[in-house]
Amino acid sequence: MTGASGVTGDATTAHVGGGAHDDYIDDPFAPNGTDGPIGVIGEYGPGPLGAAANVGTGTFSAHDSNAANARIPHAGLPYGLGARGRSGDDATDALAALAGRSIGVMLPEPSFFWPSVIEQMRTLAAHAQITLNVRESSYNGDIHEERILDEFAADPNMCGLVVAPTSEPTVSQRTWDWIATSPLPVTVVERDQPVIGDYYVDSVRTNHPYGVRKAATHFIQHGHTNIAAAFTNTPTSDVILAGWLQVVHDVPDINGTLVFDGVQPYDAPGVEEIVERILGSSTTAVLVHSDYLAIALAQALEKAGKRVPEDISMISIDGYATLSSRPLTVLRSSPRDLAEAALRTLVERILNPERATRHVFVDPQLIDRGSVVDRA
Repeated sequence: MTGASGVTGDATTAHVGGGAHDDYIDDPFAPNGTDGPIGVIGEYGPGPLGAAANVGTGTFSAHDSNAANARIPHAGLPYGLGARGRSGDDATDALAALAGRSIGVMLPEPSFFWPSVIEQMRTLAAHAQITLNVRESSYNGDIHEERILDEFAADPNMCGLVVAPTSEPTVSQRTWDWIATSPLPVTVVERDQPVIGDYYVDSVRTNHPYGVRKAATHFIQHGHTNIAAAFTNTPTSDVILAGWLQVVHDVPDINGTLVFDGVQPYDAPGVEEIVERILGSSTTAVLVHSDYLAIALAQALEKAGKRVPEDISMISIDGYATLSSRPLTVLRSSPRDLAEAALRTLVERILNPERATRHVFVDPQLIDRGSVVDRA
């Protein structure tokens, strides 16, 4: 277990958000290519170059990219049919061109929320008459993701890919190298791209920094300001930790000096040490990632004579602790929103290959299950 760390330095993030609105624009997933309502999701691009546009109440900004970032799909697909604008006959023709084509999806092993995301993707793709070819990757290093991607690329019916590379460094590097020279458009889901590189592809991610803000707000509304935080190692834990440190830095009312990172849920001595540190402080609430760690901490607190939420309030960031396992207030990604954003982003890239690279952030939902109560 990594020891508790103080709050030092600044963590930065970027977000330009927009809520659901009533504007109607051509929707790739509306029936028969008709117009339909969409919710604008905030998009931003890193770097100094960018162009902003407003759609209803949502603001978009896009990082400049060059044509080399637009991968050319297999011959036979009228790539870029939507370049003249996606309205009227153009949009209908573009969707008709995609109907009957296939999209390859490579996501981690079927655990956590991935099965729900895949199910939503299948429903949305079927609605647009697009076939989904789903292959399973892994969280460990015993996988050759580039072979899966090679098989996708060998399919002459394939027109694009949605992928979530493993976080295992050796394997992920091979995957990112493949993506860099992909013959197909690629949208990456729930993964940050390499910091240094001469290519960037479209991506869709949960907006964990804003999720952490929701958690902090919920705690404060119930009178909690002495808040500890504990994080296990996951592909998204670094960005969640950075988001929390930023909140602590920016909100003077929060005393968040107890931060534990690199904690494994099955490390009983480590979990017990965290509980001992929490109970030896003025902490009244704990923010935890992941659900497994949250459940382990709740059990260890009970073993020490303290209950959640009567003695210690808790929010878990994952969202897949169920009422049957333990009724924890959670921050969770919406499988439908992620699935729709990923497919929409990929289809937009296929139809408009010259457009700037897009990075879409989807705000997580806070589900109140009563594990945060008013401070006594």
